[in-house]
Amino acid sequence: MTMKHLISGKVVVLGVCSSISAYKAADICSKLMKLGVEVHVIMTANATKLITPRVFQTLTHNDVTTDLWAVDNWKPEHTALADKADLFVVVPATANFLGQYANGLAPDALSTYALANRAPTVIFPAMNPFMWSNTAVRDNVATIRRRGARVVTPASGIVACGDEGVGKLPGVDAIVETIEAHLSILELAPAPRSRVVVTAGPTEEHIDVVRFLTNRSTGKMGYCLAAAAAALGHEVTLVSGPVDREAPLDVKLVRVSSARDMLLAVQTAVTGADVLIMAAAVADYTYQDTQARKIKKAGDSLTLNLTRTIDILATISASPTRPKLVGGFAAESHDVIEYALGKLERKGLDFIVANDISGSDRGFGSDHNEVAVLARGGNGDVVQTDVSFARKMTVAAHIFDAAIHVSPGVSSSE
Repeated sequence: MTMKHLISGKVVVLGVCSSISAYKAADICSKLMKLGVEVHVIMTANATKLITPRVFQTLTHNDVTTDLWAVDNWKPEHTALADKADLFVVVPATANFLGQYANGLAPDALSTYALANRAPTVIFPAMNPFMWSNTAVRDNVATIRRRGARVVTPASGIVACGDEGVGKLPGVDAIVETIEAHLSILELAPAPRSRVVVTAGPTEEHIDVVRFLTNRSTGKMGYCLAAAAAALGHEVTLVSGPVDREAPLDVKLVRVSSARDMLLAVQTAVTGADVLIMAAAVADYTYQDTQARKIKKAGDSLTLNLTRTIDILATISASPTRPKLVGGFAAESHDVIEYALGKLERKGLDFIVANDISGSDRGFGSDHNEVAVLARGGNGDVVQTDVSFARKMTVAAHIFDAAIHVSPGVSSSE
């Protein structure tokens, strides 16, 4: 069985409200266009006072809707766009929009479209921290979430007025990653909400205060898995080795350094969890005697005594309190399926992702990947699902889908 799904050609209707962070929506549009996404922008009247519609028209190559009465067409714009949208995104969303949407009010083009929309909805609020924490706003957010839309929790920091707290619009890259995750899961079957733990990145095994043993993992595959799981509505904890990446939105991030650190963090995180996906490239060996000072050059050679690290995946898999589904990655340069099957059996896993890292266009350091998911079916047979070459976010969504729906446990136990 082969899975292939690309986000290029998908249609996003992007609502822009009158937050000072509205300027970020232009950058978001630009980045989505580069991914091949078709973007249609609807602005509130007050948003046009902060950023001109011409900016979005130029970036998206589409007309911008600001007024329902300005459309020179027999078909109302709010229903015309609703007929073609794959995803509805509001960024930034003000407290005013949240109140309108939660209470079914439609005084302008954006709120009218919101009621006509049938596509999945993702909302990125941005407002003063005291407004975000106001009971009325919190009730409106709860109502919107209860009806099935995703309202992303704002970032914490200093907002434009100088107040500090939760209310900032997240970074552009994190928002685009979240939108890409939602576009990547559009065709996937739903699964019961689960507690998911994902690991990502390399580990660092220190030799002295300056030097350490590590590998080429950038953590992108694991971060995409966490973002995809969050987009699917799961409660996600990401245990990450040292990488220079923003945490996926609405994901609990636990940063670690060494293999031992990761073991302890994973053991804590999987308590009560349903799924563990080990995408981290954990060091196989660690230095036996880390030096508190920098080792000085002496002689022509240096011998390091290395010892095996504890196998985190095998340890968790063998635990009587293991999650319902435990899986990992087999990053190999040759005989990929054979080695992956061996690892699946040897470690008692429910699924494994066979990852061919021999090509320069995929795997470590690349934005793309191509994998095979080997999962135990209900009768114990191993089912292979091939995920075709695509961006890592798309691949991540299909890895998660294959693992959840082929393996018995999470999808069949609720």
